[in-house]
Amino acid sequence: MESLRPVIGIFKTVVPIVYCGALLYYFIGYSGSLEDAQTLGLSPFLIGLASVGLIFSIILVFKLAMIVLALRTPRPGERKQGGASPSDTSFDADAVVARYLARQGDGGVPRPPLPTAAPKPAAPQYGGPPKSSFGRRTH
Repeated sequence: MESLRPVIGIFKTVVPIVYCGALLYYFIGYSGSLEDAQTLGLSPFLIGLASVGLIFSIILVFKLAMIVLALRTPRPGERKQGGASPSDTSFDADAVVARYLARQGDGGVPRPPLPTAAPKPAAPQYGGPPKSSFGRRTH
């Protein structure tokens, strides 16, 4: 059903274009020519109808461009021509883990100790109200 979605979207855009075109054809044929349509007072209606058809045509062109762009972009599982596949990378995770474990088992390079937090400054000695702060309460 997902593959029919673009086709249904294009169909829903083509139908109003065909409808507006058929109405234009009918009213111009009914009056005989554009000059006769103008004398009958149909010219504003025909201009509006043509404008609506033009708007739907622009939407159709945009939808077609989006479909073409979606078809040209590679999917996550596909590879480009001449490029390396995901399994052809030079990174070997097992080798990295083995080197890490070997270094830790041999004593390896000791890790430096984590820095300790700086001591908090003492509260003011003047006895005033505690300093207000935004967020967590400290006392």
